[in-house]
Amino acid sequence: MAKPAIEITAKPSIPVSSSI
Repeated sequence: MAKPAIEITAKPSIPVSSSI
């Protein structure tokens, strides 16, 4: 559960951080 959750969260986190 933690594995897929981290991957999904890390994906949107990367583009979101780049946008800022």
